[in-house]
Amino acid sequence: MMDELEMYREMGIGEFELMEIQFGLEAGVDVSLYANPIYTAPQMKEIRLGLEAHLDVLSYARPEFDWCQMEEIRNGLLSGVNVAQYAKLSYNYVMMREIRLSLEHHVDLTPYIGSAHDGLELREIRCALEDGIDLTDFIADRFYPSQLREIRKGLKAYVDISYYARHEFDADQMKEIRRGLMAGVDVSSYAHEEISPYEMRAIRESLIYNQKEEETSLYDQLYPMLSDAEKEALAAIAAQSALEKDTYTELDEGEKKDRQNYVTSHQMGEQAMDETDEALYSPEQLEQIRLGEAAGIDITMYRHPEISADEMKIIREQIEAIMNANGVIG
Repeated sequence: MMDELEMYREMGIGEFELMEIQFGLEAGVDVSLYANPIYTAPQMKEIRLGLEAHLDVLSYARPEFDWCQMEEIRNGLLSGVNVAQYAKLSYNYVMMREIRLSLEHHVDLTPYIGSAHDGLELREIRCALEDGIDLTDFIADRFYPSQLREIRKGLKAYVDISYYARHEFDADQMKEIRRGLMAGVDVSSYAHEEISPYEMRAIRESLIYNQKEEETSLYDQLYPMLSDAEKEALAAIAAQSALEKDTYTELDEGEKKDRQNYVTSHQMGEQAMDETDEALYSPEQLEQIRLGEAAGIDITMYRHPEISADEMKIIREQIEAIMNANGVIG
């Protein structure tokens, strides 16, 4: 193997690329399909993974495809969809991903592909179609993808989106109004374009707190009026809640950790999405952030608008490589 690697080194192939060739030789795949200076290490990795999975890598083993595009085609081959529908150089990997997911989820994005819709807009269209939501009017009205997301979430939650489905609100303002509507508070006190998202959040949380205080006070007033049967029903609910807490205390440490990790991962995912101001990032930068979140790495290392998408890729790959080497992921 060392002689073979030395031969590739003499061809001008770099050290990171040689590692991918070594991995392929160890796996027993035909490395001649990618052992070429025209490929970068990430591209080689995608071809190697395809070969190891016995996929037809010729559909994407082209240096013109960047490694992210290769990954989307490989994932499509793995899931058994017709990758010919999106394995095109004119589609960036964000668009490829949405078309792949639409094929996997049996959603027809055909009317929207090839028009002026970018990958992030396609994502909102796909998610809306999956939920049976029609965004046609809002797409025609040229809302940004991040605004479409808030409109879609509001329609899915059956709230009155007329409070915020207006161009004068940015996506973060829309989010605070939507959350207020979903919490059942009167958003009219802060649904104004001159109020910043941070001020909106403070007002919303204050309204929710006051609402809870009023509900508690009302409960204290109404409880004495309940019948014995109604009081017994409430007691049964409280007992069931206490039982669930007691059951948790009986779990072993491994089971508790699994539950905590599950909750934490969902909370972190929601927080990461909330804190990512899409207006500040390009679609390519946002994709690197999402890929990092999916891999479970610390995206704060590169989640800055001033870091280019290409630089984000490099940083993310380095973090993933370190985590893989330490057995954290992979």
